[in-house]
Order: sequence, then C-alpha cells, then structure tokens
Amino acid sequence: MSRTNAQIGSLNSVISYTSGAARIAATVRDLTQDYAAGTAAAIPSSFSDFGAPFKGGIFITYATIAAISRAGETVLGIIQQNAELAAGMRELELALKQTEIGHQAEVIDMLEDLEAHINTEPDWRLGIFKSMERFRSAGERYRAVLQEGLRLVEEREAFNKRVASSTTQQRYEDYTFRIARNDALTKYRSTFDLATRYAWLAGRAYDYELNLPDGHPASAAPVISAMLRARTLGHFTNGEPVAGSGGLADQLAVLETNFNVFKGQLGFNAPTGQTVTISLRTELERIGMASRLNADWRTQLETYRVADLWNYRYSREGVDYGRVFRRFCRPFAPESAGAQPALVIPFGSTVTSGQNWFGKTLTGGDNAFSFWPRSLALRHDARSGTRRGARLERRHT
Repeated sequence: MSRTNAQIGSLNSVISYTSGAARIAATVRDLTQDYAAGTAAAIPSSFSDFGAPFKGGIFITYATIAAISRAGETVLGIIQQNAELAAGMRELELALKQTEIGHQAEVIDMLEDLEAHINTEPDWRLGIFKSMERFRSAGERYRAVLQEGLRLVEEREAFNKRVASSTTQQRYEDYTFRIARNDALTKYRSTFDLATRYAWLAGRAYDYELNLPDGHPASAAPVISAMLRARTLGHFTNGEPVAGSGGLADQLAVLETNFNVFKGQLGFNAPTGQTVTISLRTELERIGMASRLNADWRTQLETYRVADLWNYRYSREGVDYGRVFRRFCRPFAPESAGAQPALVIPFGSTVTSGQNWFGKTLTGGDNAFSFWPRSLALRHDARSGTRRGARLERRHT
C-alpha cells in the first residue's frame, strides 16, 4: 500500500513540475513578445518622432511588470496545484484507510461467523449423521415396501393366471353347454313343431271326415286353435294321449273321444265299396268309340302333347301353378337324360247331381257319383288308368 502511495506521490510531483514548466515557458514567451514590441516602439518612425524612446520604455516597463505578475501567478498556481494534489493524496489515503478498516471489520465479522460455525460444527455433524441414518432407514423401508410390492405383483400375476385358466375353462364349458342346450332346444322345437303339425293334420282330417258345422259342440275348430296355442306335449300313456293333461295330448284326446263317439253313428265302421270305369274319350272329350272317330281322338291327343315335362307350366283360371312336374311328380328319369315328351290332359272332377265325373251333363254311358241314400260321404280310395278308361274305386259311408 505504501509503495502505491509513493508511486502516486511521484506522479503528482511530475504533473506539478510539468505544469509549472509549461506556465514559465508561456510567461517567457509573452515577455519576449512584449520586449520585442517595446523595442520596436522605441525606434523613431521619422526624424520628428521624438517620443518613440519613451513609448518603448513604457512598453518594456509594462512587459517587465506583467512578466513578474505572471511569474508570481505561475508560482502561486504551482503552489495551489501542489496543495490540491496533497489534499487529494490525503483524501485518497483516508479513503484507503477507511476501506482497509471496513475490510478489517468484515474480516472480523467473517472470522466471528466462522468461529460460531466451528463451535456449532459438532451439532451440524450430529444432525447430518441423524439425517443420514433417517435416509438409510427410509431406504431400507423403501426396499422392504418394494419387495412387498414385487411379491404382491407376483401373487397377482399367479392369481390372474389361475383366474384366466378357470375363466377359460368355464367359458368353454359354458360354450359347450350352450351349444348342447341350443341344439337340444332346437331339436325339441323342431320335434314339437312337427308334432304340432301332425296334430293339426289330425284335426283337419277329423274335420274333413265328420264335416261338422263350426257351431257344433264336437267341431274341430276350437280344438285346432287350442293345438296351435299349445306349448307343451302333454302326457301320453303307452302312446295314447291322456285327457286333462294339457298341451297337444289333451286336444288329441278330445278329438279321439269325439271321433270314437261319431265313428259308429256315421257308419265309418261299415263302408260300402264300388268300382267304376270312366272314359276320357267319351265322357271328357265327347268323342265316340267308333273307329271312324279315331282320327278325331288322335287330333285331340295331339293338342295335349308336351315336348318336355321338365319345363311344362300349368295354369288354370288365371292361376299359374308353375312347373307342376318338378313340384308334384316323381321323375321316372333324371333331367340329365334329356327332354321327356308326354301327354298332359288337364281336367277337373266333381260329384254333382246331373253331372258326370268331369262336370259334363249326364248322357248315356256316363258314370255319375251321386250320394247313395243314407250315405254321409263319398271317398275315392284308388285310381288307375287303361287305354279304354280310368278305373276309380269309391267307398260310401
């Protein structure tokens, strides 16, 4: 610090001396200029200029006095500058001293703080040790909880595997059960529908055979309606329906009981049979059997010729019945065998008084199927055809 102050003092001295020298040089310059001006003024400009020496003396005197004044001013300026530099040095030294004192105070405070910290260092060390122990304990607890979590995850994974295996097994068992149940239900539903259909057909046959009016107590209409509403089979004993058991069996038992009552009353036990022969040529087309009419019969038969039974379509009274051979007939050859030509003779039949089998007005040689006395119904049991006519077996009841 003292070395720095010495350097600063030396620099201030150099500055002071340099400034003084500069002022002295300026004073000498001004003095020289004034002396030169006074000397020039002392030289007469003409022979009549007698005051020139006096003026020159006055200029020189003024220049001398001015030079002395400036020299004094320069000296005083140098002294003032040195005083200011000295005051600046003192202020700088004072500031440095104050700064040094402040630094010393800060250092003292820091030392006191350091001493206080050193005194509390054992407590801090103990606190750090306790914190480390707490951290270690927390780490051990964390590892314990982590191990417990891993164990729970493993147990859950094993449990999920067991549940998944059990669920899969139960799912397949349920799937198998549902398939078997649905199959059994489907079979039962199909069988029950078939049984209902057969029961309905039995009811229709009962209604056809007895032909009772709808308001009759033994009419089949309410029984058939009950059959269609039935959802159970009812009870059967040795294949026979039991009355009062509900379902289809109950309705079939009602039909069977009623039919057994009417069977003897209506003569179903003792039918009367009759066999007759009808002629398509004479009774349907009204073409006689004389040989001279054979050409007419052949011409008529040509109108019934069909090129291929597989593609034959039948329509009557505006109703198209489609390919009847495909729908209703048993083929005598496969379709791949080619076209099957045939004679297709369409006709209707009726049992009406005054008309023959084909609905024509009765004439000589015709067969009429009118009811016999005390006959309830007329049924045709069999039909066969020959070149001379069709043979029908009828039964009266």
